[in-house]
Amino acid sequence: METPKHTPGPWRTSESPHRREWAHWLMAGDATIGAICELGNIHPAPGIADANAEYIVRACNNHDDLLVELKTLLSEYIMALPENRRDTFIVERVSAAIAKATE
Repeated sequence: METPKHTPGPWRTSESPHRREWAHWLMAGDATIGAICELGNIHPAPGIADANAEYIVRACNNHDDLLVELKTLLSEYIMALPENRRDTFIVERVSAAIAKATE
């Protein structure tokens, strides 16, 4: 069975019309896709649900671009190293971060 893909972006936040129960909806694409997630208004501190919604959207919308840049930087870094020094701490850490972001 094929692994489901996430809803394509860009994502955005939209204040829920049901503000008492739900703080925000996370929306994708145009209005035809609609809400992909509802964030509950359960945190007692004002503005936390708003900040959480913005954080999730920012992370999702930038994930692919950041991953491409990280892979490019790793490749450029490896090519700049002498062949006998390509197994460095930096290469291992960045490779692990890429693997974590793509699992």
